[in-house]
Amino acid sequence: MPSSDWWIVIYNFQNLPIFSENTIQRHKVKKRINCLGTLFEWFLIAYNYWMICARTCSEDIYVKTQKDLYSLSECTVLIGDIYINSSISFISLDGIEEIDGSLLVTGNSDIVTFYAPVLKIVSGKVEFNTLTALEKISFPHLTSVNTLTLFHCARLESLQLKTGITSISKLTVSDTLLRELEGFDMKVLSSLDINNNNYLIHFNMSNLVKVRGPLVFMQNGQIQNRSGFRLSFPSLETIGDLTVQSVSLIEMDNLRNITGDFIMTLTSVKEVNLAIYNNSNLDTLDFPSLVSIGGSFLLSDNLKLTAITGFPQVSSIGGSVSWTGPLSTISLPSINDIKGTLKIISTVALKCPDFSKSRAIIQGANPICRSVGSETGGASRKGGSSSRKSGSNKFIGDLNFFIVEVICILGISHLMI
Repeated sequence: MPSSDWWIVIYNFQNLPIFSENTIQRHKVKKRINCLGTLFEWFLIAYNYWMICARTCSEDIYVKTQKDLYSLSECTVLIGDIYINSSISFISLDGIEEIDGSLLVTGNSDIVTFYAPVLKIVSGKVEFNTLTALEKISFPHLTSVNTLTLFHCARLESLQLKTGITSISKLTVSDTLLRELEGFDMKVLSSLDINNNNYLIHFNMSNLVKVRGPLVFMQNGQIQNRSGFRLSFPSLETIGDLTVQSVSLIEMDNLRNITGDFIMTLTSVKEVNLAIYNNSNLDTLDFPSLVSIGGSFLLSDNLKLTAITGFPQVSSIGGSVSWTGPLSTISLPSINDIKGTLKIISTVALKCPDFSKSRAIIQGANPICRSVGSETGGASRKGGSSSRKSGSNKFIGDLNFFIVEVICILGISHLMI
């Protein structure tokens, strides 16, 4: 693509004054000057064209020596891939601003520092894979990349993205020594996988609104945060699949849709209203080790969900219970405290569970359990207690809507699913 200087030269050349023969005869000195000016402009055009061709490289580059790096510095734009497998400890991609291809740095035990001082755009992948000595990566001007992968870089302590990445499709960070992940300002991702970064203490993606595919966050901060990682996505609204493990705090105040599977390891849900509704394919809920829900528990419009039996250890619900749908079987065998009201309405025949009639369990007034033609009621009283145990939970469903209305603080076990 021509540079802006070239276009200025062409513009000036196209607008050269046209002299008549009489004018030339009367102004011979001016003619000579204009001729020199014309030749100079042609020279500038040729020089600019040469510079453009010289600074655009169209080939795959294999970097093994320092000489290979020097030859790369002559390119501003590279059309092709860069493969780096070198014994050089310091790699600097000087001069390259755009790669129409991929940047692959793999299988090396010598590279300590990687630096791309002016690189802005990579149309393909940027991958750092199995680099046992790598400690620092710096992309001060990188704003756009299709895929960024940091995998098995066990000494990597620093990832510097000064300008910030605003366009990226897939991000994977696994098995590093990174203490923080910052500089990611995109709003949409296709997938996000952050796992096994034991020293991670800070993670910020405050602008992220949508993850089209899987969002995986597992086994991070195990050394620095032994009580669990504190995870925040304040703007996130939609996720494809969600897998979360070993976190102590999740903040997803704007989350509205989980269109795929939801897999989470937890023992309690605190200060949250949990609502699961309008899931046309959801037929099973299974929380075998969940023992307490801090807020209300709401279920409705799940057309294939006929049984609520997957909460065998839930003993305390801090808000109201409101369940509607084709419910034929309901069981909460460990429940001893519901601090709010209870309303269960089934569109099919239902034998109401004993807890729905217990004034010792339900503190809210006028509990309701009704099926096609029956209703049971009970009274309420003040008081009650809750208990918590440890364990794990796995809930997999085709979730289209998952509402978290306040702050979701999750007490997490540290076992792998």
